[in-house]
Amino acid sequence: MPSLYDLYTQQHGMSARKQRLFAIACCRRVLSSPLLDLAEQLADGQLEPSEYEQAAHEAYQRYQDERDRPPAEFSRPRLMAARAVLMTLEGGYYHALDAADFARQSIPAAQGQAALLEAREEAEQCLLFREIFGPAIAYDPCWSGANDHAALHLAQLIYAERSWELSPILADALEDAGCLVPELLAHLRSGEQHVRGCWAVDAVLGWS
Repeated sequence: MPSLYDLYTQQHGMSARKQRLFAIACCRRVLSSPLLDLAEQLADGQLEPSEYEQAAHEAYQRYQDERDRPPAEFSRPRLMAARAVLMTLEGGYYHALDAADFARQSIPAAQGQAALLEAREEAEQCLLFREIFGPAIAYDPCWSGANDHAALHLAQLIYAERSWELSPILADALEDAGCLVPELLAHLRSGEQHVRGCWAVDAVLGWS
């Protein structure tokens, strides 16, 4: 089974948005932070420059605070969590891969269990990677506009409200519009974990 590094470095044409949403999804699996909401807004171009500067400063300050704690209060998982969140607001080719790595290391583990837990989490991150980047398919934009834009409106609702339970209905709307791409319809009907950046929903929205 390929590692996350293998999947990441073999994927071509990754958009900055997709990379950031992948980083956020990896973090959301194991930790929570209001800064992740701001990182999502950044990914979708909804964060003003001043808001970004404030969020990035806060993320860095939280990381600094964890790093500078006295030995009696120091927690490596907390430090890795702060570093993972910081990476969701960073840029560069490897920032998302780093965020995933730090998120794995943020999981508290009993003596001798860290490697096993990190390996299990990496397997889950690989599933997230496939959820966001998916296979290469030929998508006809006409399917989004058919039947008074039924599929497009559904996809917009699913994305905005995280209403992933509506994904099978989206598959039905696409099929009614003439879409017969088996990978796309099967993914929406699979019942698998979905996150923002889902390749199938993005295809309907026309987003990369």
